[in-house]
Amino acid sequence: TEHAVEIKSFTEQGNLVPDSLTIKLLKKRLEEDDCKVGCILDGFPRTVEQAKGMDSPDHVLFFDCHEDTLVDRLGNRLMCQGCKHIYNLKGQQPKVENKCDHCSDDLIQREDDKEEVIRDRLKVYKKQTEPVLDLFGNKVTKFDTGKEVEESVKEILEFLRMSQ
Repeated sequence: TEHAVEIKSFTEQGNLVPDSLTIKLLKKRLEEDDCKVGCILDGFPRTVEQAKGMDSPDHVLFFDCHEDTLVDRLGNRLMCQGCKHIYNLKGQQPKVENKCDHCSDDLIQREDDKEEVIRDRLKVYKKQTEPVLDLFGNKVTKFDTGKEVEESVKEILEFLRMSQ
């Protein structure tokens, strides 16, 4: 779609999509039937303006991780060109080097997973996204995701079960 091309031009450079476009697309999506009883938003809101442009959430899960760990994880991430399945060279490796286990297509490193772009994204995050957490106050639950993935997932799932 025309919006997808516009969004891609921002994200490939490690930049955030403009708030007005993000809010417009999200509000349209939240009107769909499958969101009537609730949904999980991943990576939204990223700015104070986005947070102010939405209804207040019931819960905010904050996945905290040391910057060097993030750079290492993202820098070792590969994505299938075909089915978009994600691999990690230090964790979830493909059975055949540089080939997807699901569709056998080539694995690539995303443009936004290169170290320089990751570090730029983290600077943007600190400036624009960290202040969003203050707006949500006691609705924020912080999780240390710098440990093993399985351990973090277990803690998050337990929290979600208790929150129902």
